Amino acid sequence: MAISPLALLHVFTGTDAIAVAAVAGGLYAFARGRPVLAGVLLGVATAAKLYAVLLLVPLLLVGWRRGQAGPALRSAVAAGLAWFVLNAPVAVVFTSGWLEMFRNGVRGGPEPDSLYFVLTYFTSWHGFDGDLVPGQTPWRLNLVVLGLFVLACVGVGVLARCAPRPPRLASLCFLVVAAALLVNKSWSPQFSLWLVPLAVLALPRWRLLLAWMTVDALVWVPRMFYYLGVDNRGLPPDPFLVVVVLRDAMVVLLAVLVIRSVLRPETDPVRALGADDPDWCPPPPPTPVPPPEPVTARETAPAP
Repeated sequence: MAISPLALLHVFTGTDAIAVAAVAGGLYAFARGRPVLAGVLLGVATAAKLYAVLLLVPLLLVGWRRGQAGPALRSAVAAGLAWFVLNAPVAVVFTSGWLEMFRNGVRGGPEPDSLYFVLTYFTSWHGFDGDLVPGQTPWRLNLVVLGLFVLACVGVGVLARCAPRPPRLASLCFLVVAAALLVNKSWSPQFSLWLVPLAVLALPRWRLLLAWMTVDALVWVPRMFYYLGVDNRGLPPDPFLVVVVLRDAMVVLLAVLVIRSVLRPETDPVRALGADDPDWCPPPPPTPVPPPEPVTARETAPAP
């Protein structure tokens, strides 16, 4: 994580680094047997960037599969309370501004970093909603994005159910967030930071991960030249969109390898070392039973 090209390039872009740091801290706290603290940190992460709430899905799925739903439920409740405490004052005092992020997410069309934009550019397709006037909400695209993500979550749930062993928490976290990015209508360059700690935990193969992170970080260069425009010595959309497709293909490859490690645990680089799931909340230590008090000779002597 520390030498990730994505972190070096985008750590100061937006508030994503705050959310990623809180997510990493939450996963660490959960792995150390502190589910309430983990939930609080996930709530803080969700307040900084809404994607963090998606991690509750794999948390609950792994808890269900392992038959240990208690820690996952405690984390989910703590996350909800932390998010509410941080958001309620702002939502009450500055309601319009607080809602603006949600309005922008619903009203926005497909951004150049999304597969929908790539598809419409290279095929001259007018999209699910056709030609929209500026400010018009793409309702059909919104429903498609939501439907695809729900299907992806269902697929992750089936994977968790059919895996020969309970899947590792980091594996499902990576799959859920990767699916959300791939089917979303927006993938700003700094959004890729979301995947960095999850990929490192789910698939710790440094050569493969550094190759993906390097390609993902390089998306920024043609993106900036594309926004500059051809008239200002910029680039046409084609080179930028080709790099976007390459970036998405590498994320899909990582997801395939993670799915393979879930279905074939012997290929999991973490479980190959003999570990089960170092990211899951360990059970509390058993309560020590005090030794029985010694019986004295006077207590055992027969009555006269």
